[in-house]
Parts: sequence; structure tokens; C-alpha cells
Amino acid sequence: MQRSEQPRLLILRLLLRLFHTADRQLWMLDTLPTTPIVAQILSQPFTRRRDCATLQTMNWTSLKKGPASLHVAYASTFTNNLHGHETRIRTQPCVEISFDLNPNLRTRNKSANSYVDARELADGEIASLKEVQIVDDSIVELLQDVIGSIPNVSNNWTLSIELEGTHSFAVRPAFQLGSIFLSVASDK
Repeated sequence: MQRSEQPRLLILRLLLRLFHTADRQLWMLDTLPTTPIVAQILSQPFTRRRDCATLQTMNWTSLKKGPASLHVAYASTFTNNLHGHETRIRTQPCVEISFDLNPNLRTRNKSANSYVDARELADGEIASLKEVQIVDDSIVELLQDVIGSIPNVSNNWTLSIELEGTHSFAVRPAFQLGSIFLSVASDK
């Protein structure tokens, strides 16, 4: 190895360490160096992560940590007793909104409406989900701000619900006076 190559290798090792950390965050993807050798080495781990379903490391933006009131339509019924917790969104590579319904199952009063409705969904009715309405002004405002800052936003989103496992649905959003409707896209 020539002496002039040592600084190059040192810089390359430093960049690899830096982008190994960025590999977990992916927000630095657009700042990859343009040097052909470095770009070739560093771009290989990133190219396999293009699908929203496999991109688990993309940063989420928290919309609300605490409970948010939800109206959920499924099968031939609906409920307005559930609360979504840890509501969050990510916008890359596609828009995905997520919330957790598991806290509705963690109650001492097993006859509470929120427990009964969450249990019914967890026992299989979630497969017949039709629509979720998020009724929380702060979430709707933050969501509109986040979505408004993105050019050419698709009208096809993904809704991920944590309820004794993760359940994902293709949804179409509609904003209306202090709430957002997420209608499940039919496969038919």
C-alpha cells in the first residue's frame, strides 16, 4: 500500500462507520458521497430497502403519545369507544400512519366498552375493518402540517394498527372538520 492511499483508506473507514450508523436511520441517504468507489460501497446496503412494508428503520414522527379518540367501522357495526395511543406517521417511501390499540385491552374492568370492542377486534374482526376516523384536533392539525410539507403526496396510505400484533391496511384519507377518515381500500 502506498503512502498516499493511507489517508484515503482512513477517510473511507470513517465514512463507512458514519454511514453504518446512518444505515439504521436512512435520513442521510441523500447525502452519500459522489466519489464512485465510496458511493458504490455505501449504496449497496440501501438499495434493498425500497418497500414500505420492509422499511422498518425509517424515522417516525410522533403525532400524539397519549390517547386519541377513534371511531372504527368494521363488519356490519362500529364503535366510538376506542382510543389510539402512540399515534405516529412516516412519509418515506410512502405515507404510513400508525397507532396502538393494545392499551384498550389493559383494563381491570373487563366489562368496559373499550375492552369489549378491542377484544372483539383482536379476536378476528379487525380483518373486516372498513374505516377509522381519528377525532383529535391536535393530531389532525399536525397531520395536515406534515402532509402539507410534502410535494405530490399520494392518496394511497398505509394504516398500521397494533392490537396483539401488527395489522396493516391500504387506506385512502379524507380530511373533514377536525377529523380524518381513513377508508380501507377494497381489493375488489
